[in-house]
Amino acid sequence: PHLVSAKLRAGIPPKVRGVIWQAMSQSASLNLETVYGQLVVEHSPYERIIQRDLARTFPGIEMFKQEGGTGQQALERVLKAYSLYDSLVGYCQGLAFLVGPLLLNMPEQQAFCVFVRIMETYEMRTMFTLNMEGLQLRLYQFSSLLDQILPDLSDFLKLHEVNVPMYASQWFLTLFAYAFPMELILRIYDIVFAEGAAETIMRVSIAMLKRSESKLM
Repeated sequence: PHLVSAKLRAGIPPKVRGVIWQAMSQSASLNLETVYGQLVVEHSPYERIIQRDLARTFPGIEMFKQEGGTGQQALERVLKAYSLYDSLVGYCQGLAFLVGPLLLNMPEQQAFCVFVRIMETYEMRTMFTLNMEGLQLRLYQFSSLLDQILPDLSDFLKLHEVNVPMYASQWFLTLFAYAFPMELILRIYDIVFAEGAAETIMRVSIAMLKRSESKLM
């Protein structure tokens, strides 16, 4: 596992990235693909909200920038199908940013299957349930890590009333996709599939703040 993780940190070749992600997440499921085919033609109560958010999702990425284009349509279908597949989550802002990188690397049926694995196996789902227990837990864990690893920066941010949820919530909910370049996001996904979402979120967040500590203080 350590050798695999080390190789993945070096970056997966773009041509095989989608296949590797599917293999790492063990997403292959004829049943899920069949379910997707059934759900994608049904009506979702979240359709209007999903459509509203499409233009806000990766507007600088060629695949998603055209209103009503093939990329936006695929994104809409995957999000709509998932909103029906998992009624307790339905649709929340942030989910589109998790699906986008998948669609850049694989067909939408496979993207749906991998997305289900991200939510369930990689424990992203509780970040989006009603009380967001998963998000609250990870924010608490990150606050503790920040106190331990970067105590001076942690104290400085608290002094200026910059609380962890103010900047970290978007990072965690979108696996950093909301605010960072796609090249970096894809590398983060590589590590997520090898080492898990929670571990990767913590390590990347601490690394970014450590690198920027002198500029922030």
